[in-house]
Amino acid sequence: TQCFQFLTRGHDSREKMDSFVTQDSSHLFCPSGCSTSFASVKWECSAIIDDGSGQAKLYAEREAALLLLGNGLLVNDIETGAMESPSGILFQATLPISANLMQSIKTATSTVKNSEKHTIPNKDCRLMHDFLPPNAKAEYLLQYHCRQWHQRYF
Repeated sequence: TQCFQFLTRGHDSREKMDSFVTQDSSHLFCPSGCSTSFASVKWECSAIIDDGSGQAKLYAEREAALLLLGNGLLVNDIETGAMESPSGILFQATLPISANLMQSIKTATSTVKNSEKHTIPNKDCRLMHDFLPPNAKAEYLLQYHCRQWHQRYF
């Protein structure tokens, strides 16, 4: 059987040792007591399609959602960060990126600039998103991919 409970955050001393530690030292755990080795990220994708004669709502989960998002999405990096993000990661074309991500990008960009001063040009080049914490990196990668996809098709 498969449990479909959302992982929840807690600081309870009764928490299982088998939980995901998040950046703020709280834990994500299954309220049903399931092992986190069975946990997975839930991918969802929805859109309203309008051809001028009517509208239809398209909804897809997991593999179908990933298929709709197309190639080039760094799924493993996004899922790693999503496991550390208690409220999940959301992309909506009409919403700007979160304030938390903006602050993480500023910090990472500053780190990259400081590290470039101490390295040989074109040697050991690292991307800005390499310096983001896992949950911010996941949000950044999803935002970047989806915004490019959205611009390409709409």
